[in-house]
Amino acid sequence: MRLPIRPLTLLATIALAPGLLLAGASAQGTAAPSPSGPEAAKRGPAGTWTKLNTAGINNFSAPTFYRDTDGILHILHVQESGDLYDIRENEVGKNGTRIKSRTALNNWEAIDDPAAMAMSGGGVRLAFGGQRTDDTDEYYSKGQMYTATSDGTGTWTLPHERLGQSNTAYGSYGTGAVTTSSGTPVAAYALNGDLTWHTGTLPGDTVGTDERHNVGSGSIYHTTLIRDGSKVYAAWYANGSAASKQGIFVKQIEPTVGPTIKAPKSTVTFAGKPSSLEPGGPVAMVRRTTGGVYLAYCVGYPSCSYIGMWKLGTSTVSKVPGSANASTNISLAAASGGRMWVAWEKDDKVYATRTAARGLRTSYTRVLPAPRGSGGFIYGVYLGSSYSRGELVVNTGTGFYHQQLVPGLSLSASPVRWRAGKAQVVKFRATDAGKPVAGVLVKAFGKKCRTKATGYCKISFPKMSARRGKAVGIKSGYFKATRTLRIR
Repeated sequence: MRLPIRPLTLLATIALAPGLLLAGASAQGTAAPSPSGPEAAKRGPAGTWTKLNTAGINNFSAPTFYRDTDGILHILHVQESGDLYDIRENEVGKNGTRIKSRTALNNWEAIDDPAAMAMSGGGVRLAFGGQRTDDTDEYYSKGQMYTATSDGTGTWTLPHERLGQSNTAYGSYGTGAVTTSSGTPVAAYALNGDLTWHTGTLPGDTVGTDERHNVGSGSIYHTTLIRDGSKVYAAWYANGSAASKQGIFVKQIEPTVGPTIKAPKSTVTFAGKPSSLEPGGPVAMVRRTTGGVYLAYCVGYPSCSYIGMWKLGTSTVSKVPGSANASTNISLAAASGGRMWVAWEKDDKVYATRTAARGLRTSYTRVLPAPRGSGGFIYGVYLGSSYSRGELVVNTGTGFYHQQLVPGLSLSASPVRWRAGKAQVVKFRATDAGKPVAGVLVKAFGKKCRTKATGYCKISFPKMSARRGKAVGIKSGYFKATRTLRIR
C-alpha cells in the first residue's frame, strides 16, 4: 500500500494538507463559462474506465460528486493548469457514459479539493478554500472558504461571497459541505486540532463568526459532512495520543451542536498504546436513503484486520466480508432503495460490493484492476451517489478514472462435484446480498435453467466423462456469476 506523501509546511502554523495545491505564479482567475462547443464525449458504459482529467493531478487529491434533478452525475476535481490550478467538471449519464466535460473554475494559485452540494431548485454550489492570486488584498485571496455556483447548464459563476470568516481555510486538511433542510449551505474544514464550520453565506465584506471545535490534542483530517433529516453531521479522523483523542469521530453541528461521538473499534491497543489507521481520503460516511447515518473504516493496526461498517447511534460494528488487509482507501455511497455501495483498494485493485436494502449483508464482491495505461497504481477510491449501479472514481496518480459498476450476483450449486459416468441433478441458487433473485439464466455443460422466485432452479445432467467447467448465471442489471463444477 502506498500512502500519499503529505506536503511540506506552508506557514509556520498551517500545514499544507492533502488536497491543497500551490503554484508560484500569479494570475487573475475567474469562474469559467460553458465552452462554446462541448468536448467530445468519451466511452463510459458500465465496465469501462473513462479518464476524466485533461492535465496533471496529485495522488492525494479527491473528487466530489453531486447528482442533479435530471439524474446526471457531476464529478468535479482539481487539476493543474500550467503553474496554476483549475476545477474540472464532468457530466455522466445514467448509463455511465460521459456526456460533457468543462472547466468550472480556472487559474487559481492555491485551491483546496472542493465539496459539492446540490442547491434547492436545482444547480450546485461548491465550497473550497484557496487563494486566487498572491495579492492578499484581493477578495478571493484571503485564504477563506469561497464558493462557486452553477445553475446546471454548464455556466459557472464566482459570487462575491464567502462560506466562512476564517482565513485559514486554504490550509484545509479536508473540506466538507452540505445544505440544511431549508437549503442553507454549511461548510466545514479540518486544520491542525480544529474543526471549523460556518452556516450560510457572507456576502461582500460582511463580517461573520465561524463555529469551532478543538479536539484537545493532535490534529484532525478528512472532514465529511452529511445531512439526515434536519440534522447535519461532521466526521473526521484524529491522531491524538490518547484513545479518547484518536480514531474516527462524528459530531452533530446543525441545527444544534451535539456531543462528539467516537466510532467504536476505530482504535485498537497495539504495543500498549492506542493505535489506528488514518483514512486515505474523506471519512466514508453517508445517509442511507431510508434514513440513518453509516460509516466505514479500517479496524486494526498496523494493518487493516477488516473494514467495519457502523450505524451512528449503535455500538455494533459489522465486518465487510473479504476486506482483510484492505488499504485505508475506503468509500461509501448511498444507492436507491436503502442499499449502499462500499469500495476499497487492496494491492492496486478495487473491491466493491453493495448491501441489501435492509441491514448490512453484502452482495458478491467485484474486483477491478487499475485502468490500463494508468501505471497500475491506485491511490484513492471514491464513490458517488447512485441508483442501482455504483459510480466509482479512482485516483491513479496520473489521472482520475470513472467506471459505473453493476452489482454482483452470487451463484451456489449443490452438488458442485460428482462422479464421471453418473447422471446428476444439480440445484442452483442465485442471490443478491442473501436475497433470492428470480429470472437468472443459469448455463452449464450445454444445459440451462432459469431461477424462480425462490432463486432456485435445477439442471439434470446426463452421464458425462470427467471434466471441469463453470456454471454461469446471467441477468440484466447484474454482473455475471460463476460457480466451478467438477466431474471426476
